[in-house]
Amino acid sequence: MKPADGKRAFVKKRSKVTASEVRKHVISGLHPIHRLSEGDNGLDLAVSMMEKIQFTEPVPPVDVEALLDQRKTCLLYSISSPKSSKPLFEYVSDDVEVTTIRQDGLTDHNYTTIPNIENHVRDICGFYCDNFSLVNRKYAQLGTEDIKDRWNLEKLTALRSLRPQIFHNGLRIMDREPSTISIDGGSFDTIDPTKCATEQFYVSMLKKSAIDKNTLLYSMLSKNRVKHFMNCINEEEKSWKWEKRGVPRLPEQEETPKLFVKVEKAAADPFFEPLFASMAIYDIKNRQKVTESMYFNIADHDKLDMLGSHQPNFINNYMQVLFNVTGKLEDMFLVVKIEKVLQQNDVFENSEPYTGTKDENNMERLERAAEKNCQRLGAYRSPLGFQVIDLQRIYKANVSTGASSFDRRTDPMMMSQCTTASGAVLTTAGQSQDDQCSITSADRTSIASMGSTLRRFGSGTSAATVFSRVRTPLTKRKFAPVSNLPTSQEVPENIENMPSCNLKFSSFIRQEGDKTSDEDIYRICSEMRRTNGKVHKKMFNFELELTLAGSNKSKEYQSHGSNLTLNSERVIHEAMEIPIYQASLNKSYKNVIFVYPKHINLSNRTGNARNIMIKIELMDANETAQEVVFENGSTRMSFLTSAKTSVIYHNRTPHFTDEIKLSLPCDLNDGHHLLFTVYHISCKEGDSSSTESPIGYTWLPLYRNGKLRSGNFHLPVCGEKPPPRYGYLDANNALPNLKWVDNHKPIFSCSTEVISSVHAQDEFLENFLAGVASLSSNDPRKPPVGETQLIRSLEGLCKTEPKKLIAFIHFIMSRLLFLIANPPYSDELSMKAFEYIGELLKLFSNVLHLDLDAHQRNMLLVSFVKYRKQAAQESKPHSNIRPVELKSSPTDNSLISSMIEHVERTHSAVNTGTKNIRLHECLLEVWLRARGSLRDVSLVHSWFLLEIILKSCSEYLTMTGRIHSPRKSRFEEQFLKNLETLVDILAQEVIIRHTNDPDKARMISNSLGYFLRDCFSIMDRTFVMKLVHKYLIAFAESMRKLVHSNELLSIKIDFVRVVCSYEHYLIVNILSDLKPSGNTNGGAVPPASFLSGNRTKSSSLTSWTLNDISRSTHYLSGQVLSDMKDSIISGKTTLCAKAIETVKELLQSHDLDDRIVEGESLAQVANIYKPLVTIVLDNIECLHSGSVRNSTDVSSTNSFVEQTQRQDVMAAIAGKLRNSPDPTFGKQQMDLPMTKTILCCVFWVLRNIDREDLKHWIRSLDNENMLKMLHILFHTMTSFEIKDDPASARRSPDKTSLTKLDEEPEPGQVKWRAQSSETCETKVDQISTLEALSSDAIVSCEVFMCVIEVVDNIIAVATDPKNAQFHILPMIFPIIMHGLSCNASDQVLEVIFAAQQNFLAKFPDMILEQNPELCAELSQQILRHCSSTRLENVRTMATVSLYHFLRENFKLYRNLTRARTFLSTALSTLLSGSCGIDIFVNDEFMIRSLEIANQLAAEDDTFDIAAKKKLTEQMQELTANLQKIMLSTVRMREHVNDYEMTIDLMYQLVEGYSNNPDLRITWLLNMAERHEKQRNLCEAAHSYLQASALVFEYIAQKDQNLSFESKGAATFSEITPNAIKESKTNFNSLKNADSENHIQSYHFTEAGVIKILEKAFALLEKAQLYELLFPFSKIILKYYHATKSYSRVSHTHKRLGIAADQIKETGEYYENQSDAWISPLPGIDKRCFGSFFRVAFYGKLFGALNNAEFVYKESAFSKLNEISNRLETFYTNMYGEGNVVVLKDSKPVQLEKLNPEKAYIQITFVDVYLSDNEKMERTTYFTRRNNVNRFYFEAPYTMEGRAQGELAAQYKKRTILTVENSFPYIKTRLQVVNRSVKDFSPIEVAIEDIEKKTRELSAAAQHKNPKMLSMFIQGSIGTTVNQGPLEIANVFLANAMLDDRGRPVDRLQNKLRLSFRHLQCKAMEAIELCRQLIGEDQKEYQRNVEENFESFVTHLKPMLSRQRNEITISEFSDPTVV
Repeated sequence: MKPADGKRAFVKKRSKVTASEVRKHVISGLHPIHRLSEGDNGLDLAVSMMEKIQFTEPVPPVDVEALLDQRKTCLLYSISSPKSSKPLFEYVSDDVEVTTIRQDGLTDHNYTTIPNIENHVRDICGFYCDNFSLVNRKYAQLGTEDIKDRWNLEKLTALRSLRPQIFHNGLRIMDREPSTISIDGGSFDTIDPTKCATEQFYVSMLKKSAIDKNTLLYSMLSKNRVKHFMNCINEEEKSWKWEKRGVPRLPEQEETPKLFVKVEKAAADPFFEPLFASMAIYDIKNRQKVTESMYFNIADHDKLDMLGSHQPNFINNYMQVLFNVTGKLEDMFLVVKIEKVLQQNDVFENSEPYTGTKDENNMERLERAAEKNCQRLGAYRSPLGFQVIDLQRIYKANVSTGASSFDRRTDPMMMSQCTTASGAVLTTAGQSQDDQCSITSADRTSIASMGSTLRRFGSGTSAATVFSRVRTPLTKRKFAPVSNLPTSQEVPENIENMPSCNLKFSSFIRQEGDKTSDEDIYRICSEMRRTNGKVHKKMFNFELELTLAGSNKSKEYQSHGSNLTLNSERVIHEAMEIPIYQASLNKSYKNVIFVYPKHINLSNRTGNARNIMIKIELMDANETAQEVVFENGSTRMSFLTSAKTSVIYHNRTPHFTDEIKLSLPCDLNDGHHLLFTVYHISCKEGDSSSTESPIGYTWLPLYRNGKLRSGNFHLPVCGEKPPPRYGYLDANNALPNLKWVDNHKPIFSCSTEVISSVHAQDEFLENFLAGVASLSSNDPRKPPVGETQLIRSLEGLCKTEPKKLIAFIHFIMSRLLFLIANPPYSDELSMKAFEYIGELLKLFSNVLHLDLDAHQRNMLLVSFVKYRKQAAQESKPHSNIRPVELKSSPTDNSLISSMIEHVERTHSAVNTGTKNIRLHECLLEVWLRARGSLRDVSLVHSWFLLEIILKSCSEYLTMTGRIHSPRKSRFEEQFLKNLETLVDILAQEVIIRHTNDPDKARMISNSLGYFLRDCFSIMDRTFVMKLVHKYLIAFAESMRKLVHSNELLSIKIDFVRVVCSYEHYLIVNILSDLKPSGNTNGGAVPPASFLSGNRTKSSSLTSWTLNDISRSTHYLSGQVLSDMKDSIISGKTTLCAKAIETVKELLQSHDLDDRIVEGESLAQVANIYKPLVTIVLDNIECLHSGSVRNSTDVSSTNSFVEQTQRQDVMAAIAGKLRNSPDPTFGKQQMDLPMTKTILCCVFWVLRNIDREDLKHWIRSLDNENMLKMLHILFHTMTSFEIKDDPASARRSPDKTSLTKLDEEPEPGQVKWRAQSSETCETKVDQISTLEALSSDAIVSCEVFMCVIEVVDNIIAVATDPKNAQFHILPMIFPIIMHGLSCNASDQVLEVIFAAQQNFLAKFPDMILEQNPELCAELSQQILRHCSSTRLENVRTMATVSLYHFLRENFKLYRNLTRARTFLSTALSTLLSGSCGIDIFVNDEFMIRSLEIANQLAAEDDTFDIAAKKKLTEQMQELTANLQKIMLSTVRMREHVNDYEMTIDLMYQLVEGYSNNPDLRITWLLNMAERHEKQRNLCEAAHSYLQASALVFEYIAQKDQNLSFESKGAATFSEITPNAIKESKTNFNSLKNADSENHIQSYHFTEAGVIKILEKAFALLEKAQLYELLFPFSKIILKYYHATKSYSRVSHTHKRLGIAADQIKETGEYYENQSDAWISPLPGIDKRCFGSFFRVAFYGKLFGALNNAEFVYKESAFSKLNEISNRLETFYTNMYGEGNVVVLKDSKPVQLEKLNPEKAYIQITFVDVYLSDNEKMERTTYFTRRNNVNRFYFEAPYTMEGRAQGELAAQYKKRTILTVENSFPYIKTRLQVVNRSVKDFSPIEVAIEDIEKKTRELSAAAQHKNPKMLSMFIQGSIGTTVNQGPLEIANVFLANAMLDDRGRPVDRLQNKLRLSFRHLQCKAMEAIELCRQLIGEDQKEYQRNVEENFESFVTHLKPMLSRQRNEITISEFSDPTVV
């Protein structure tokens, strides 16, 4: 059918993105995003179908500025008050300041004095010299986003100062000991007795409480409170995450991973001459050198003296160096080279003296020769040897925990005496920290020549000082790669975290004369990598010890600090990376060039040219050598005019590996060039003047047409000195009259690497920089470029190499903004500059993917905005010779404006040039003029433009002095109007994008939020508030029109949160005036610092609601609360979580704000959040339902619900609360973390508001809201208790086997009784960290305290004579009881006990007389803490409460009969272990508590002598009675892990208390709860049925006047026959007794019995016993009709209707042909009511179970092997390995053959046995599985003793077991009381087999399933089936004797014949039915089945026919009647 809307399905699923939208996105560089379908939100269907979100319309804010001005003249608080809130409510005048920060790393040389410097070079140098400008908001650290960081640093220290929280299991949280958390041992004595109150203290407090009942409670509430508990809330994982904006570091040298290398020892043996070493890192994959070389000497003073005049100016024997390594570590090798003084030897022979042993005689000869050689050739070097170190292997060996693959025998490191088993020395011992180290960069100290260093300008704070104050991002910056650079994932991030290791070498590789190039080094490194360290090279002796470590792990590097001690001998050098793998920002001046002579070929030159050396010089245009060459290994600034290469002896074609580093001057011109002079070095003895002989010259011009040259060069060599001015020409051009070597061929190869932050070395970028710089040129020879050419250079920016863009992005951005603020030509140029700002923003954010923060802001650009000057940026004024004059600026031309600007200029600093003073105005105007794709890009990246505008505004105000002007006059009116327009544009953009591109929309919205937040600091706050309002109004209008506005509301919440993170949020938000008032109340008062008691007058009740006045006055907080309300109503979990998180963060910041003093200011802060309480009350149904504890855990839950349901208000809120039977609300519930967070917020408000205000509000609550408030208090305790065992999370693995003292394990720990998943849902996840555990405990403690405080205030209001509300009191006491049932700390429990004692002392009649269920609950909780807790102080408080309870009972009744009933029942419940998971009675604790209670009675002076004597006597009797009960349960506690035995022992107690109905019903209910915990719902239901029968029997015998008539236990006979036994309970002893001895238990009241009946009904429903609900409902409906509870009647009938629908109609068929009754068809009813197993125990180890035989009822689908494995495992753990044997068969056990020392278990599957009469009565599946007490199992056997045999010898034994009661029962195992055995002969076995197949065929035919039917047919008639029907017929009927009518004479043979005929009949019917059901594809299979049937009939025909004539298939078409 065609859809109603006329659209086909696929059309609806298509993307709704139009073609125009696609084009727009493509132009802007964004990808079109398809709209999500509405069903993708994953929320509940009912919630997702809500058409619109209900939202609160924003109201206009008040005039904030006017009110704040009034506040200045009228202080609310006295300035002299020590707790004045003046810092909070008065805005500081110096909130914002612009700080100037000097740049570091510059020298005193002034580049401005250098003549003829290029304009763009001068501009760049000026940019690097310019001071940083930082806009500092002094109080920013108090903002919501930043204040939490401070708390995170101080949190652990703050928590340790708190009182330790001690739990009942001995866990101590936040102890004051050094250990944060300590878990005590199993003994309760480990609790520090000095911290626990003594018994005498509580006795004294008990006496005081008799006078003033509030004293004890208030004294405990006033101690050890936590002020910052909101900040202790643990952060939960969320699907969304709020991130702070990243804060960049100060621009500084690039931070690359650094490898620290220290030369610990370097020594040659023998040591007879000075040696020189260098280190560098090589990349063997890319075959290039990646770091500069670092040099050190291997010589002492004596050896250096050998050099004579060639001696260096320094001694550097202990090199320490940091290698910057950003490449992949797996490709890196550290190469250490050694050189010596040139000598007249082959290079290979240079190392010969080091290869032998040390000889003293030879030593002297070597020293003399060396000294002579050094005197003459000391200036020249020759290679000696080298060593390579595979950093990858070192790194892996150092950080890997696995086995290493290094070969100790072949690894050269091992051969060099490396000292670890992994192949590299990994000595992690710390190096000496006594070294006075400093760090200097080789390039920082390298620029001493002219123009090479730049002086820092300005004054102010140094960068190093400010750096410590600047917030830094949490993670290190990593610049991702561009183009072909490695990805950031490939960079080993942990190289700088590599642990320190020590490498030792004893030998080096000998250098060969013909293998001196870098390629030879790469080959050796590759060979070492391939051969796993094997190097086939000759070695010489040399000891080298190195320490390698990541820079973060090096103690030397970490200890050097930030001081530069240049005179130290242990300077840490920093090796520059060459080339740079990753692009990085140029942050400071850097201008060096590395020259690498590679190779020269002089083989064709005639003459003496064998020992070749090349001298390198940097010459200027005048051919003067510049002093710019770095001296190798110098520890301070030391420059030379030239550098020399090493010499390869007797080699005409040498390869060089030298590196020459030069500093480039700033004033490079076309005349600067590198001069290479080739020398022959004469090694013969003679005059030193003849040592060097020049043999050739070549040169390399460095600067051409404003471009710096670098790369690889091949140059010719001339044999004569070049003529003057040769440097302007290229050496490749053959100059005339010069003699060239080898005919001008390029015989010399070299390369250069330039690392410069001055020269871009990119054509497009240099054109742009030069073009902009030319605008200030007044030189006619270099005139400014025209507008067209400048625009063309702008367009070329996008073609610039990305790496260069990254390096120069700060300077580029400053130039673009300069063009906007100071346009030299038309407005088109400004728009073009703005356009390319947008292009760069898009490039840096979307393409390059550099370091982005969580808000997608590129940190390079953020750094530019934050630290570089914007409005204060100085530039030279535009040239006067521009082609077109500058048009009029946007400034006002009026005389007044000119005067104002003049004043502003005089306020600012000395104006040395043009400034971007109006940048904010110009940029905003250009932005508003943007259209098309430029507009889209600018809006998407609005964060950058907004931050530029904001910083420009701040600098503008500072420079002009307007920062001191009134806020309303600081900015031009047009600028403010433009801001309004911009807000409108951004709002519409967010609204448009939120559906298709929500991430971009949220980014734009948050950027605007941050902008407006920061505008509060510098602008008119009323204007900013109006901008916020304008933005929210736009959202409201859009949300009103949209159907689905979830995403828009989410974006709005994020925006409001950002705005509210303003550090002075309270100043612009708290605008109501409160006046202090004194305390007028007398008596004891709660702690003033926590309930802010009586400081201010009660505010109006309207302040508790979110009305328009409060939202306008408290605009920001009102918007936050409105959003939270709207989010809760929306039902969207994410929205709700965000809104709640916003409120939480605000409250957390208030807690940490030092400006808020506890008292009036704190109460006033809390005052603005009072509507939060009302919001939660109105949406109570949205709180997490899991916080409502299961009724089986604590009876107080039911008690509380009972109390609340009695109120009339329940009718008013029916359907709203989740406990309502038929909830109609559509709101989605919060999860538990959200619920806990919002409850914390609520109690923060209630805790801090004024006490009288709180009481006034409580007094105003109607019944409905009061009930809701009580529900919140109740469920808050459930939510915040420590549900899981806190110790289990921190318990060490080796202690997990230790169990707590007398502790019952959790049900889930019993392996053969699995814990259900539902109980796991009520537990919190295990706490993973100590801090999280501490935080949970602290928050829990404080929230409990707040609940008790609120409860106390409610009691005070309820008992106030002016406003008495006594009906509330019965609902309050269950809350207190519930608190006692929770797993709380000792401090909390002490307070709750104090509150309980206070309540009981005030209202004893209400508890003891009117509410017996409250008495029962109180008794249980008191005894629980008296007997189970290890906390002595809590146990003592519980004991005092016990005596208090007994004393009040005695006062009221003059005896303790009622108390004894309640206490006995409570103790029985505790002993059963059914009232809680971790509750178990400790006899020693219980007896000690009873002794203390008796002692208190003996010391009580409030009674007369007679009464006191009677009291003490009855207490002694009570003590004896309780001890007797404990003794009766000893065995049960011994078998606590054996569930079945525990139930049996409970059952014995039930039977033993036949004369004590109170305890009998108690144990019945305990059994029910134990069953329910194990998910045995059927048994739990029957336990409640039996309890109901007991109560009904008591009511019948006592003739109580109830609302309905009771017939005793017989009322339940229709449901279960087991209930009849309750009629035998003996009530005779109670009939004639005094009234005081009557049963007082709550269960025997009308309300109690209804509660039991309702629970039984619910459990029958859960157990799927639907048929029993109908007779049972007759009983409960009688009460509902009698009490006219028609809502319950309706609800019950609805449940009955659902149950009826669940009962499937049972198919009917005849199992056997002779049956006279109909049987249920198997498989129709899918319910399974359990599996049954016979379990027999043999062996004395079992004790009472020896020779016992049981029938176990197991879960529905339990298998024999499952129960067998579980029981075997359980009893093996009990009796030991090898002592338990499971018998695998069902044969009768011969006891005499069993080992008496072992335990034997025989397990057999049994099925229900029904006689024919029972089958006739039970015609449904349910009736045949309900109330069954007979079971059977069968065992085959043969006479030979085997289980299986031939058909003729196969016997079978059927055993029928009768159990003591009927299943289901209150036990899951019943003992066998009778058994009967019947043997079957082989032919009887065959008859049963054939009849079984007939039944299966009949059942399959009823199901009409063709597949199943065909399967059964084949199994029944198959002729090839082994021991099948044909085989049975051949065995038993083939030779049968027949009578005259053809029948077998034997009765059994005739019965078998008839069985076969019935089988054939059913088979024929099945074949006919199957023929009708099959399809075309199954006809062939059907034909095969029919052929098999024909064959089957043919084979059986001789044995089954009566006559001798033929038998056809048609004969079996009708049933045969015999």
